[in-house]
Amino acid sequence: MKTDHRIALIEPSERIREALARRLRESGHTRVAEAGSPEAYASQAGGGHGGEPVDLAVVDVDHGGIPDLSVLEALRRQEAFREARFLALAGRQGLAAVDTALHGVSAVLAKPFCAQLFIDTVDELLGVVRGAPHTATIACGPVIDHELFTEAHPAHEPGRASVTVLVVDDSVSMRHVVKQHLAHMGFTQVECAANVTEALAMLQSRPVGLIISDLRMPGRSGLDFLDTVRADPKLAHTPFVLVSSESTLENVFQAGRHSASAFLPKPFTPAALERVLASALKKS
Repeated sequence: MKTDHRIALIEPSERIREALARRLRESGHTRVAEAGSPEAYASQAGGGHGGEPVDLAVVDVDHGGIPDLSVLEALRRQEAFREARFLALAGRQGLAAVDTALHGVSAVLAKPFCAQLFIDTVDELLGVVRGAPHTATIACGPVIDHELFTEAHPAHEPGRASVTVLVVDDSVSMRHVVKQHLAHMGFTQVECAANVTEALAMLQSRPVGLIISDLRMPGRSGLDFLDTVRADPKLAHTPFVLVSSESTLENVFQAGRHSASAFLPKPFTPAALERVLASALKKS
């Protein structure tokens, strides 16, 4: 499905820029102009858009891990961007710094993210409706996209047997399935809790190296649990993966804002869980 929307992609990393542009073109967004900075975009002659008005500007506002929102203003000073919508790409520090109303940004994606979430967000901002909705079976949200941001992890990394994993879900069957998946991945020390109260009691008696929690549960939610963990100095740096059958953009953004290590939509495959956990542990 080809679209006629004009997209400007401003990304300082050439590797990531090329990968994102490729994803856009593969999804039918063929009118993409790429540049490493606002100045480079302005100096381009022709190159897809030239001086034509831009419908959507995809802009990385991180520079060396530090948010630099001046890049948005630099683009707005160019005539081609006067009516454009803006999609900001930001790491955790940048995510907290971007005020969508104040900075005129339509949406923010927390890096790293998966390719499908990126395309879904672009489609939503441009009003593109595809024939069938996407059902996520791969990691989305503030989760690594291996093709864009990192090298692949081995199937079984050493040391997993020594990592205690806490699985929190009100569904007995879900706890059982996740525990089975973890065992196949080499995680032999797995504790389970049916709710946040049980989970917090367990954390008081035994530290863990990784937490996997459902987002929606009776009583306190997974976000409440995450906030409590991040507020405790002894637990604050524990890798924390949120899972949910409600894989909306708002839930993905909330996971990033509350400093989740990853967000994984249900249902997920063992391979998706493998990728997410490997990434979360590596970042911790």
